[in-house]
Amino acid sequence: MNLTDALAAALDLLATWDSRVVAAVSVSLEVALLATLLATLLGAPLGFAIATGRFRGSRAVEVALNTATALPTVVVGLLVYSLLSRRGPLGAWELLYTRSAMVIGETLLITPLMAALTVALVSGADPRIRETALTLGASRFGAAWTVLRELRRGALAAVATGFGRLISELGVAGFESSTDLAVFIPAGTPKPILQRIHSALVAAIKSADVSAVLRKEGAIIVAGAPEDFPAYFAKENAKWRDIILSHGIKEQQ
Repeated sequence: MNLTDALAAALDLLATWDSRVVAAVSVSLEVALLATLLATLLGAPLGFAIATGRFRGSRAVEVALNTATALPTVVVGLLVYSLLSRRGPLGAWELLYTRSAMVIGETLLITPLMAALTVALVSGADPRIRETALTLGASRFGAAWTVLRELRRGALAAVATGFGRLISELGVAGFESSTDLAVFIPAGTPKPILQRIHSALVAAIKSADVSAVLRKEGAIIVAGAPEDFPAYFAKENAKWRDIILSHGIKEQQ
């Protein structure tokens, strides 16, 4: 598939509001937004403390944070995998290959970035803002909140930068993993019976127990309509036939 064909296919999926695209985008937004929130809650206070020099060794921590912002995504991924794998220290939590694991990894990825952006933002602020707040009786937390309120535009820009970093990391271009489940029934089956069977299957798949198991494995449930399956089945058959023939794949005995 060349670039033109890929672009046409992508536009077709968007124009038809393909259920797989909608599901993938929903998961990406859910993970990115939650991870951005957590990273902001962790990174912003740390960045503020560094910028105001509230603890010993803050300079060393700042250097470490700036270094961590350049860590390759794959390094963070391997770290999270080693922690959450069955033999890892957190393996008992059974979070590997779940959305929770994605949130943890993405949070670790941009927390240093959020802290570093906060350091830069607060360091450039007028120091009289914090001093005035403290003079008027504000607590340290209240003074910090006053500074961030005065710098709210910059703070929002920092949050947007972190979110942009995350949303661009989710997914792997050119790859798609899916499992199709279908029930074949005799041709000529009356439509009311066909519809009843389909409704029962969809209800079973989307039941609380089954959905919980599938979501735990990181699966996205997409139920199709019976009338759409013949065309989809023919398309998949043609795709895999071409792949098998072009690569000379043989059945192994």
